[in-house]
Order: sequence, then structure tokens, then C-alpha cells
Amino acid sequence: MAADYTKVDLTRTVCAIATPLGRGALGIVRLSGPEAIAIVDRVFRPSHVANLASQPGYSIHHGYIVETPSDTRIDEVIVSLFRAPKSFTGEDLVEITGHGGPTVIRRIAAVLASNGAELALPGEFTLRAFLNGRIDLTQAEAVAEITNAKTDEAAGAALAQLQGSLNSAIARLREELIAAMARLEMGIDFTEEDLDPRELADVGRRFQAVATQIDQLLAGYNRGRILRDGFVVVLAGPPNVGKSTLFNRLAQDERAIVTEIPGTTRDILREFINLDGYPVCLIDTAGIHDATDLVEKIGVERSHGAVRSADGAIWLIDGSMAWLPQRPPESFRDLSIPWLIAVNKLDLLADPAAAVRNVAAHNLATLSSSSPVIGISAQTGDGVENVIDRIRQWIAACDTDRQSAPIVINDRHRDALLRAQQSIAQARESLNEGRSPEVVAFDANCAAIAVGEIIGTTTTEDILSDIFSSFCIGK
Repeated sequence: MAADYTKVDLTRTVCAIATPLGRGALGIVRLSGPEAIAIVDRVFRPSHVANLASQPGYSIHHGYIVETPSDTRIDEVIVSLFRAPKSFTGEDLVEITGHGGPTVIRRIAAVLASNGAELALPGEFTLRAFLNGRIDLTQAEAVAEITNAKTDEAAGAALAQLQGSLNSAIARLREELIAAMARLEMGIDFTEEDLDPRELADVGRRFQAVATQIDQLLAGYNRGRILRDGFVVVLAGPPNVGKSTLFNRLAQDERAIVTEIPGTTRDILREFINLDGYPVCLIDTAGIHDATDLVEKIGVERSHGAVRSADGAIWLIDGSMAWLPQRPPESFRDLSIPWLIAVNKLDLLADPAAAVRNVAAHNLATLSSSSPVIGISAQTGDGVENVIDRIRQWIAACDTDRQSAPIVINDRHRDALLRAQQSIAQARESLNEGRSPEVVAFDANCAAIAVGEIIGTTTTEDILSDIFSSFCIGK
């Protein structure tokens, strides 16, 4: 059964390993809760102080973690002490830094558990920070996004969110909505008097300001989506045309198996590259053809699915072979994403330019498509930079609001903002048509509830579960 994050008991003291298990220089176990310091004191033998209970917050202590009651030493450690409310979680928080071997770190966690600590839920430390008012939901999400960031640009956007960029923008929205509703309440409480025209005008101006701010925030969605998930580019085409060779060339790594045997790739391969600060997810696919083998059929269907869900597609063909057996399927005619044809293996041709011109003419004639046709040699790298430049253009076209929308939002924020946008539009319509203050205030309140979901002033079990269940244990 999934954990109910709305019923987390803050009277519990929880612990978890906060670093990935595996061989490393250091490993960290953290505890948070009312008994965190007392539990560590039972198993920590400090070198220079009597105990942790007598020490101030923001202090660091050397010593040994021991098993109880034998007092057998487990590891030499550094203990960092943070006292409530000035800690990440807002509670007493202790972090034990030991040697990074998984056996040692597990033993430290086990001895803490045997002395009263309980295993933390995934994301519970960050959840406690939210429940104790140290951060809002957007900052909690930013913690996970910094951890998962694939490029410096993505990490920078997540850090800005952690520092409160989105929180501040949403706070301004709510202030405008609350001020507007306060004006409307005057008309509701004193029904014998109509609202002063100046008050109505002020409400209208505030609604306009909210609508404008929502539009600006929504403009940051595409950029946020790309920075978090990557701009997905699928390499598709018939078997044995060089898709895997191009994939390896772009990834600058021998990720895909390359042979002269058609159909080597039967499943989806993914690799992220950093393109001017944007993560680009390259997908190598099975050759698209009339497969008879069951496994090949599954691979071909997955290839079609990858194209349908991509942000851009590259259809690869062999420049030394005839056009008709290699042409893109009819489905490419209706693609809503940008795509191009890469004519590969030009290093084997006597007249590469003529081959590219012929493919462009055939593409226009058979698919009525004017998609770019680029000549390349995946083997030598010639022309591949032109493909990369085209991907840059695709990203730029998708992120047209980069300068005007520095704040990025995710799917959850976008859904809430769209609902707020609709409610504000209804409130403005009711205000302009002279409807009662109650009707206008109802829609304004719906907008306030929607934006409140973003920062956590209004939350549900589903919202908390969606956010925190995706965290790793110890975060």
C-alpha cells in the first residue's frame, strides 16, 4: 500500500542512508525528529566532548559509532549537529558521515534503528521541511530537480526555484487575488450598497494583472519541460542505414552495437547529451520495415511509438540505395513535430551533392514534404554538425520565451495555472457583465485555490504523494 504523506507523524524520529550505496569515499546517514540527538548520543562516542546534547547547533564532532550494548566500534565518523528550528527539516537533525563502504553505512543505520529511530519514507526529510514551514512545495520539487538535473542549465533553473523564484511569483498572484476578493467582500457584506465604481475598477485591474502574470508563467512551461526531461530526438529509418553509428557519433560513445547485419538494434536505446545547456535525449530505434519475426515486429512498433512521442525526428537512409524502399512511412506526412532526412554513407558515393538533391526531390514528390534533407557520413562525421545545428533550431523554436519567462514550471504547476486562468477569465466576464459580487468572488476564490496548490497552501494526499513518492529514501 502506498504511503499516505498527509499522515506523516512528526513525533517520530526517522533515519535513512542519504548517499547512494556502493563503494565511495564517504557515506552519510541522517536522522530527524525530536529524539534525533538522544538516539545518536546512545551510539556515538565523541573524541572531545561529553555528548551531543550539550553542544550547540551548526557544530561538527569527531568520534566513533558503536554497537550497543557491547560498545564495539563500527566506524570512525564525523557528526554534524543541527538544532530545531534552524535545520533543513525544521527539527533536530543529525548527519553522520562515515566511510563509504555499503557494509559500514548499513551497520550504522541498523544500530540507529535498534536504538529508536524509524526508517524514513522516500522524500520524508524534504516533506518534513515542508510540513514545518521551512520550504514550500515548489522548493521541495526543486530539491528533486537539482538531484536529477542533466545539465548546468537545468541545475541552475532548479536552484533558482529552490531559492524561491516561483514561490515569489505565485505569492504575488495570491496577493492580487486576495486584495480583489477583499474588495468584493465589501459588496457581499453590505448588500444594501453597490460597490463603488472605483472599487470595481480596482478589482478589474487586479484580475488583469493576475491574468498577465499567469500568461508569463505558462510561457516558461516548454523550457522547464526540456530542462527536466530533455528534448527528445528519435533516430528512425530502415534497417542497416547507420542509425546506431549516428547515435554513437552524437553520443560520443560506443553505446549501440554496430554490425553489418541488418536488424542489430531491436529495442530502444537512450542517451542524453548536453547541447548548449539543454539536455537532448537521443533515441536509437529498431529499423522500420515489414518485419516477419515477432521480436522484430515488437521493435518496429516501439520505433513508431518513439517517433509519435518525440520532440523531433531524424529519418536516416542509405545514400547508395534506392529511394522508394527507404522512404519515410505515410505517417510522417502528418507529424506535428519537426523532422529531417539524413542521407547517410555519402563517403561511399561519387557525387554526394547529387544524391542529396535527388532525395529532396523524391521526398517532395512522394510525401509532399519540404522537410530538410541533409547529407552526412555517420562513419566519418562529415555533415553531422549540420544535423546538430538543426536540433538547435528545433529547441530554439520550442523555447521562444527563454528571455521573457525565466521561471520554469512543470506539469503540475501548468495544470494548476490553466485552471486558475480559466477561473480568472470567468471572474472577469462576470465582473464586466455586472453580476453579483458573490459570483465574481466564487471564481476568484477558485483561482486562488488553484494557485495555492502550487506552493502548498492548499494540498491533497494525491499532490503530496505525487511529489514525495518519487524522491529517493534519505532525501
